[in-house]
Amino acid sequence: TDYVKEQMGKAQQILEGKKKASIGFALTSLQRRLASSPEAIYRSLERRLARMNKLLEELENDKKQDDVKTLQGTLDHFDFSEDSDEDCYDEDDFTGEEQEDIEDQVADEATVARSKEELQAEIATLEDLLDLAKEVVASQQDSKWTKLREVILGTHEKSEKNLLLAPNGKMRKLIIFTEYKDTLLYLEKRIEYLLGTTDSTSQVVTISGSTNRDDRKNIQTRFRTDENVRILIATDAAGEGVNLQNAHLMINYDLPWNPNRLEQRFGRIHRIGQTEVCHLWSLVAAETREGAVYKRLLEKIEIENEALEGKVFKILGDIFQERSLKDMLVEAIQYGDQPEVRARLEKDIDLSFDPDHLKKLIEQNALASQALTNTDIYKIKEEMDKAEARKLQPYYIRDFFVNAFDHLHGTYRQVHSEPGRYEIKHVPAAVLETYRSLKEQNKGHVDSNPVQQKYERVCFEKDGIRIKNNPDAAVAELLHPGHPLMYSLTQTIEHKFENLLKQGTVFLTKNEYTETPYILYMFTHEIKDGTGTVISKRFQFVRMNPDGSTSDAGYAPHLDLLPFPEGKKYLLKTILAEDWLTNNFGDKAIQTAVEKIVPAHYEEVARQKKEYIKKVKILVHERLTTEINYQNKMYQEQYKKGDKGHAAQTEHRIEELNARLESRKKLLDKQADIVNQQPILIGAALVVPQQQIDILEHGMIGTVPSDYNADTQARQQIELIGMKAVSDIETKAGNTVHDVSKDNCGWDITSTPIAIGNQVPDNMLIEVKARVSTNDVITVTHNEYLTGLNKGKQYTLALVLVNGEDKNVEEVW
Repeated sequence: TDYVKEQMGKAQQILEGKKKASIGFALTSLQRRLASSPEAIYRSLERRLARMNKLLEELENDKKQDDVKTLQGTLDHFDFSEDSDEDCYDEDDFTGEEQEDIEDQVADEATVARSKEELQAEIATLEDLLDLAKEVVASQQDSKWTKLREVILGTHEKSEKNLLLAPNGKMRKLIIFTEYKDTLLYLEKRIEYLLGTTDSTSQVVTISGSTNRDDRKNIQTRFRTDENVRILIATDAAGEGVNLQNAHLMINYDLPWNPNRLEQRFGRIHRIGQTEVCHLWSLVAAETREGAVYKRLLEKIEIENEALEGKVFKILGDIFQERSLKDMLVEAIQYGDQPEVRARLEKDIDLSFDPDHLKKLIEQNALASQALTNTDIYKIKEEMDKAEARKLQPYYIRDFFVNAFDHLHGTYRQVHSEPGRYEIKHVPAAVLETYRSLKEQNKGHVDSNPVQQKYERVCFEKDGIRIKNNPDAAVAELLHPGHPLMYSLTQTIEHKFENLLKQGTVFLTKNEYTETPYILYMFTHEIKDGTGTVISKRFQFVRMNPDGSTSDAGYAPHLDLLPFPEGKKYLLKTILAEDWLTNNFGDKAIQTAVEKIVPAHYEEVARQKKEYIKKVKILVHERLTTEINYQNKMYQEQYKKGDKGHAAQTEHRIEELNARLESRKKLLDKQADIVNQQPILIGAALVVPQQQIDILEHGMIGTVPSDYNADTQARQQIELIGMKAVSDIETKAGNTVHDVSKDNCGWDITSTPIAIGNQVPDNMLIEVKARVSTNDVITVTHNEYLTGLNKGKQYTLALVLVNGEDKNVEEVW
């Protein structure tokens, strides 16, 4: 710490701009490594000494070089801002992996020396420090490791016994976050020795910034699915955007200086869908200068988090508005031996965690700026139900998977003792080859977990990932459209049949009360923002009738269509010879899509996106203007004191922050510029009603087949009677009824129940089936059946029996 403080003092006096920033960053990195582990500081000093010796050798071999120019020139290749403020390095601007890379380089290389003599003096100091570090490593005395060992073994006062073994006998999983790879490797060895494992039976896996992307995904998969892998040791490079909620225990072996990263780490396990109470331990070397500040911070988090029912972790990144946590920790390193500085830092922490300040931040970060009425909530729920109908639901995905896997000769079996879970014994070679090809082209979802040749367990619903009351059962992988196996399977099928899609086909429908066929056109429609990024893409369908009239065919009209029967194909010659089919309706279909379907898609996406951008702009403006105001205050104080050098630096910092604010606003404005794209026609099909086939088979127009109870008009009338009967029952019960039968979302009526206090129940989704009472057959389509399975308790099938003569309702089930 004395070395760091001395070198920082020199940097303040003789350097400026990004050179001073590099030195400050390098020295604080060394201090942080000291607090991380004996191994981390030893290896860092070892590398730094080797680099300084190499630099000295370069100077001695070329006497003509200017010492100062050569020494400071070594920093030019580092990607620091040209800002002249020493605090120009902003961790929010870098990923965890990038931060690791920068620290590894700068901590070893940046020096404040300006001459050979100064460099030799620094080398002598580093040699003494390295000897001390070596002694500490050799002593094997490490208080942080001792505390970690106690937590793992369950001997620590805040850790239950047998932490890694649950009372039901199930092995728990634990994540340990560290800042540095040297510490990661150090912990890996000590934990493996503690658990008594070897390389062949290792219960420990590790991920750092140097772990390549494929290995990283494999390790994450092993940690999630392999029961034998109990502990993941990782740097922040492994924690970004990763779902690790199969674990609920986490230890911060090192603490990040950026509160956002602390929040992100916990978010890997503490997220929607987590079924266990999450526990987080944070280890801090409290007797170091910066450790004392962080100890105070953690104490405030614990107190206020309990008072605010766990909401503090959601706003950690916004708490330090007047002054950044990093600034406080750097000041602690430089001046933490002064009692007045320590007192001021503690006061700054306490002010940042003022309860009123925290409550205001929580309110600002709420999803809505004002309280929603029950009517608003029901409207949102109804829109969500419809939006879900447009998505591929689990049972649709399962149906596709089973059919596609059978077609490609894959091998799988449903596990009878585990409902909804499958074992895949063999993934088709064609799917594996598609995955390899996509990976080479860097397309799609192939950066996630690689496709395996077999899977112990997969499922299609979240409930199937784990089996309740069976802790010994394997964890299943959830197959969804973005899963690499599912994505590669879909691409394989699409590639195999893309020519057929363009060629078109003929389908059969049994749901049309008509003898008139129609053409179903399929489009893709994209919406982009001003940066050219696709923000929404949908399939859309247009129905074209023989008379040239068109209409929106709904979200997924193809799901209820059937392949044209093999035994009826002799009728196709007559059907395809109809004059209207010679017309080219493609252009008119596109016009219909543009006029009737595209605007609704655009309006929905644009509204949501613009609302989101509006909120982000407010938060960005608040954050940066707060920092600008703080810097302005500093500038005024420095100017009054006559400290022109620092005042100029602060002024430059203010200019940079204003430029950043303008840049962010421009980017957000571009993202709010929603651009509609032209729909693209990708396929078409002729849809033939069953009644047309029946009429052609009977050989005469107007004959009603024996399967029909009444003529078309009468059947439509009965359907309307059934809809009214169900609507009347729901209205009488006090519910609000919405007829959505024309939206083709998989049900006919959305019934909104009465709210009870703050409890807002889900909407009831009702499919109405009305029939003449003498007909004992009720037909449920494949689409309706799967919608019912996907919606579960929300879905209701209403059966209405109607007297065929007087059209009175006899029964409603």
